[in-house]
Amino acid sequence: MHENLSRVADKWSAFEPDIAHNFFGFPPLRPYLIETAFGKALADEHRDNPHWAEDILIAAYLRDRRIESVLSLCCGFGSVERRIVTQLPGVRQCVGVDLAAGALEAARQSAAAAGLQNTAYVQADLNAYNWEAEKYDLVIANGALHHLWNLEGVLEGIRRTLKPGGLLYANEHVGASYQDYPPRQLELINAVAYLVPPELRERSPHRRYDRLLRLLHRLYNIPEPAGQPAWSSAKKALASALRRLFAPGSLDLYPGFGVLHRAQKDHLLRTDPSEGVRSAEIIR
Repeated sequence: MHENLSRVADKWSAFEPDIAHNFFGFPPLRPYLIETAFGKALADEHRDNPHWAEDILIAAYLRDRRIESVLSLCCGFGSVERRIVTQLPGVRQCVGVDLAAGALEAARQSAAAAGLQNTAYVQADLNAYNWEAEKYDLVIANGALHHLWNLEGVLEGIRRTLKPGGLLYANEHVGASYQDYPPRQLELINAVAYLVPPELRERSPHRRYDRLLRLLHRLYNIPEPAGQPAWSSAKKALASALRRLFAPGSLDLYPGFGVLHRAQKDHLLRTDPSEGVRSAEIIR
């Protein structure tokens, strides 16, 4: 795993997740998630709030606690701890830890712009981290644990670094490790995907062919026949047919069948070997 750390650091230095498009922030899914966990009243209150998880955490669990020191694991660009710390005036120290130097530098700049003088950032591999004993009132693991291969060591370190009565806040993907779903689950995922109208799908079994058609459309750039009065009727008919064939998205008019979603393990091992490395084991 260690030889992959630089690949992981490079990926997460350049990529900041879009909160409106990830699982927890996606607007159509958000009310269902909140109601499932906290009830309909909070779902109605936070249905338009992409930061619902942090805000509910603060209101429900942190308001009456003395939170002076905070540790944020795999903090990335720092949005989560900034959201929490700015609403807890008693925080004297917040430390964000991540492997990605680019993300940490952006987090430092954002914290400075927000006037957070109590927030610092450290580059480190949490799989081999030096956990200081009884140092923090709150540990934030927002999308962190499913990126760490040394789960036993990290969770023991969290236990050790929390003060007596301290809290761990974990918001995690706990599904199949590396998103390597068994065949029956993949079958169901794809069956459900076909309930979505073709024009609303992010993925299409014809997407690779559609890219080819886009390329051909640019290469040949067939003009609009109506603007070519010298062309014969046959040539105009052929040009019209080719323009329709090469039009971007033309194959998406046909719903067809095919695999929309495949197991992601091979792809993740190539691009981000930390993603979901032991996610199926987190709860256990």
